[in-house]
Amino acid sequence: MQQKHFWGAICALPLAFVFCLGTPLPGQTIQLPVYRVFGTSTTISVPDQGSVATGHIARQRAARQTPGLPVVGRIPGAGPLFADRSLDTVVPWAHTSVSATIIDLHEMDRAVLAEAKRNRGNKAEANSELQAQAAALTAQVRRERPSKSGRQSARRVRCESSEHTADRVIVVDPEQLIRLGREAKRRGDYQLAKAYFEVSAQVSTALKP
Repeated sequence: MQQKHFWGAICALPLAFVFCLGTPLPGQTIQLPVYRVFGTSTTISVPDQGSVATGHIARQRAARQTPGLPVVGRIPGAGPLFADRSLDTVVPWAHTSVSATIIDLHEMDRAVLAEAKRNRGNKAEANSELQAQAAALTAQVRRERPSKSGRQSARRVRCESSEHTADRVIVVDPEQLIRLGREAKRRGDYQLAKAYFEVSAQVSTALKP
């Protein structure tokens, strides 16, 4: 009799196992990723061409759940192999920083002009004497208005310079002054060119009948 119950229990075990596999599994809940967007505003002091760390923040979470066999997982010794398993991973990390570069347009203009002045060298000093001569010619022509009979003598104007004690006689030709003014303009010395043009115009006016 005991052997019959023993063999009946052995035959019924596979049927119970198949029956357990055919039963529906319990309900499962799957959590989808959750995205959160937020913003903030603040004021910090950053040196020119430098960077400052504003802080760090991070939040990352990963979860995984593997269901086991409902009945087999309860058998002593088989639990670790067939029981429910879950995996949860959290990696909180993030870093933020800010960098700044100050662009001063006025400082850039000053640097460019200073570089141009250094490149010119002594060009302005070389033209200072010519500018003084042109100013002296202008003053001399304004003081002296020659008559019709003295037009030829008006071409010879005495130029008095404060840098020299002796007087020098310069032959003034309006066309030559215009050529000198054009050459100065082509070199980029507009002040000297303007002086030549002004003297040429005044001499031409003085020489008119």
